[in-house]
Amino acid sequence: MNWLPEQKPQYMGLPDKREITRIKLASIAPIDSSKWDLELSKPVNAPELATLLEKYHDSCLEENLFFNKSFLVAAFGRMSALETSLLTVWETIGAERHLRMYFPVVQQSWGYPGQKAWRCWSHDYAPLGVPIVSSHEAGEVLNRFLQLILQTDNSVVRALVFNDIPLDGVFASHFRKALDGLDIPYRQVVSGNRAILSANKAKPDSPILELTSKKHRQLRRQLRRLEEQGDLALECVQEYKDIILRFEEFLLLEAKGWKGRKGTSMHTIKQTAAFARQAVTELAKYGQCAIYSIRLNGKSIASLIVLNSSGIYFPWKIAFDQEYSTFSPGALLMYKISMEIGDKPDFVRADSLAGSSNQLVNLLWKRRMKLGSLILPMGDTSASSIERISKSITRKQNLKKKLKKLIPGR
Repeated sequence: MNWLPEQKPQYMGLPDKREITRIKLASIAPIDSSKWDLELSKPVNAPELATLLEKYHDSCLEENLFFNKSFLVAAFGRMSALETSLLTVWETIGAERHLRMYFPVVQQSWGYPGQKAWRCWSHDYAPLGVPIVSSHEAGEVLNRFLQLILQTDNSVVRALVFNDIPLDGVFASHFRKALDGLDIPYRQVVSGNRAILSANKAKPDSPILELTSKKHRQLRRQLRRLEEQGDLALECVQEYKDIILRFEEFLLLEAKGWKGRKGTSMHTIKQTAAFARQAVTELAKYGQCAIYSIRLNGKSIASLIVLNSSGIYFPWKIAFDQEYSTFSPGALLMYKISMEIGDKPDFVRADSLAGSSNQLVNLLWKRRMKLGSLILPMGDTSASSIERISKSITRKQNLKKKLKKLIPGR
């Protein structure tokens, strides 16, 4: 790879190994304007990543809780077998350097022969790939980013893939406009829809849950039947020390269910448990996490971890006691929490993070958000390479859908 030469800082006459490895991919220095740099940063541990993310001070074009410092640092080094790096866009004004855009990337190959690309990193515990883009002059930031991408001299990585993107969201709309304005060839692949909870703009006074009267009666009947079993209560904890206790309770409850039997529960996989424990407790410090539970005679029979950022809520993970499965405690908890979240003063929407086969939330939340991928070239990559990657992503999606039909519950 013919990267631009990087100026290594010196410490006692030698390259300073205390500095995070940074590779400068491209630079733009417009006349009478600020200087822009595209860099690939390679932190080797979580503290180094935290130091990098502290450089970002702006508000975001579109919020992504999973790329904020608390969550990303917790996931770093634990949630991917691939090397995770950080792609960053810097603006230098005078002597000051400002981080204007960033997102984690992993290198991946698509199709045959393999087309190597950087993929904006998302995973099962964070299925949202919206990059962090400064809302300050967002149009200019995206334009500079694309100009830098086109100048990148990279003979190995041929494309950049943003996956798990809300295609009708703020970022996608601004990004397509910037791509069209610079006449850059790109491909958009629709991967499916995801259930969301949002107010009915046409009828703002209507209930947040758009369920039939029959469905409401069914859920209330199940709730009454459960109340007959003993002292029933809905609990919400948000304080840091309470979050710690209820999260450990959640882990044990999940491990008792089918995930524990399959060996896929968070408690079973040590790295996943460490990541989740750190993410949840760190977010709790900033009021961005709550744990709701249905308690029967003081015992939790259903537990739901809800994360939030700027009025967007994520029912992240749910677990329930299968001894009470005939009462559908998981569905009842989602039912009660949906109405409580919808009544919050800062509520904008809730993203289920759930796949199309998740009946627990899809039967309750009727609105959908279109998800997909945006694929763009790096350097002088031809449109045909982008097309091959696009077709490979589509084939992979179709294969997953077929497997789900052949293997129920997959």
